[in-house]
Amino acid sequence: MTTNDDPLFSVRSLGTGSEYVVDATWSDGTTEKIAGIFPSPEAAALWVNEQGAAWVLKRLGKTLH
Repeated sequence: MTTNDDPLFSVRSLGTGSEYVVDATWSDGTTEKIAGIFPSPEAAALWVNEQGAAWVLKRLGKTLH
């Protein structure tokens, strides 16, 4: 993981049709599954929009001011 780039978030189905996860792929190719299972791709995308930036800051050891 690099600390200079934001990850690319992607939503992935777990194959059941009702369980989705969010993955974060960093510029070095490292992929992390974000904790949590979402009931729809829309719910997962909403998490990215509302919580993604805070997750990145926390993951990089930074805080919101």
